[in-house]
Amino acid sequence: MDFSVTCLHASEKLLNEELSKLLKLTKVSSTSCLTDSVLDKGLKKIDLIMVVKSLVNVCEKNIELCKSAAEKIDELKDNTMNCQKKLLDAHKDQINSVEKTVKTELKSWCDVVKKNCNINQTNQVNATKKSVKEVMKKVNEEDRKANNVMIYGVEEGAENSKGIDHLNFTDQILKEIDLLGIDYVDSYRIGKKEPGKTRPIRWELKYRCDVQCVLFNARKLKNTEKFSKVYLAPDRTKEQRIAHSKLVKQMKAKIATDSNKHFYIRNKVICSIDKNAN
Repeated sequence: MDFSVTCLHASEKLLNEELSKLLKLTKVSSTSCLTDSVLDKGLKKIDLIMVVKSLVNVCEKNIELCKSAAEKIDELKDNTMNCQKKLLDAHKDQINSVEKTVKTELKSWCDVVKKNCNINQTNQVNATKKSVKEVMKKVNEEDRKANNVMIYGVEEGAENSKGIDHLNFTDQILKEIDLLGIDYVDSYRIGKKEPGKTRPIRWELKYRCDVQCVLFNARKLKNTEKFSKVYLAPDRTKEQRIAHSKLVKQMKAKIATDSNKHFYIRNKVICSIDKNAN
């Protein structure tokens, strides 16, 4: 028996029904009145056998239900640990990427200063400072967007229909992907409103580590009726969007030439697996 809230309620209902039968046979109003003398006088042997068998059957079902619940809990623990590991790996990769960018730009700055210290020194230093400022601006922008998730495919006004605001709308998404415990700050449309154009929704999460978890579970939306056309993605900078667009274009070219493989993008790399692989 697979554990579910429905099964739990059904088991509770069955137990109450059996107890009601017992109370009816002994002609008492509550289980607290079921003393030895009441059971001895109020039940015939055949009735006692029937009641015992029924209660044993209910107990056996409850034991199976408890075993299933324990297995479900173990499965959820394993999934949570795997998700946390992936989040830590992704966070580490992001830190390494930012560190590498800063080191590269700083090295370039030092090289330029050393090579051109006697030629237009003032102009070179100013240019280098500008380069460093641009790098730091880029790093700050990436850091600011790291807590965000972009929601695409939600028709204009759909999130406000029937009095539903942005926050309740995102609560519904979290419910569908089994992540109701995720904390977030706000969600809102971005971009200029234009006729015939659907603007994306920027969703600001409270913790950066939750972003990858939400994106990892976003595939579950495809199996829902309300959100089957909704797509979640990272909040990328302009440079990141250009790079991702190039990867998508390359991936589409691979898909067109090889229909036996399933292609996907992971950690800025195009990966593939055989469609018939187990």
